Amino acid sequence: MTRIARYMLVVTALAVGYVAWVMLGRYMENRRIEERDRLQREAAGHVLPSDLSGTKLKILQFYAVPAQLRPREKGKICYSVVNAKSLRLDPPVETIWPSLSRCFEIAPQATTRYRLTAEGNDGSLVSESFVLKVVP
Repeated sequence: MTRIARYMLVVTALAVGYVAWVMLGRYMENRRIEERDRLQREAAGHVLPSDLSGTKLKILQFYAVPAQLRPREKGKICYSVVNAKSLRLDPPVETIWPSLSRCFEIAPQATTRYRLTAEGNDGSLVSESFVLKVVP
């Protein structure tokens, strides 16, 4: 093996090792974030029911994480609906659609009441709301 080939082999091995290390770190950080979010949902009583069968329109979850923000801080609104044809969020801060589990980022500047309204295939409506406090 030539000296250049050995050098290239070592450089390639180091590059592969570095990429694997970065990817593993990101994977582990995502798992930590998911576990933290799951624990926050459980502590707040936001746990998905085990029986999702049937055709009844339901809003299973609608909440913010964290439940209180400071000005210029970002949070998430999460929702879960079944048997919905369409959704509406007031105030409209993000395009939303029926989903069993979805979150999106928000950054309100003042305390805000969010209302989620779901419409079923039969025209029925259900809604839920919460107040997200923004404190100095």
